[in-house]
Amino acid sequence: MATPSYQAPPPPPPSYQAPGPGVSEPMSGGMKILLYLLSFFIPVVGFIVGFIYYTKPNPEERRIGKNCIILAVIAIIWPCLLCFIVPLLWGASLLALPWAY
Repeated sequence: MATPSYQAPPPPPPSYQAPGPGVSEPMSGGMKILLYLLSFFIPVVGFIVGFIYYTKPNPEERRIGKNCIILAVIAIIWPCLLCFIVPLLWGASLLALPWAY
């Protein structure tokens, strides 16, 4: 009677390995667009998300955080500029009318 010979099992097939600590997966394009839209339409969220991502060590995440903060600032400044520019343009166009003299 022959004794069975045991061998080590074959190694498992290569599979996806989760990134280690401090390394994150790249953010999808849809998620970036969502964060940018939220940053523009709700500036407070833009500042919070921007600060969170700007403090991360990954350069791509820092860029996303910076863009969120910039969009939040633009969302605040843009309406203020329109409140000053549109009345000036409206007033200048009224002065150009022939009966305004």
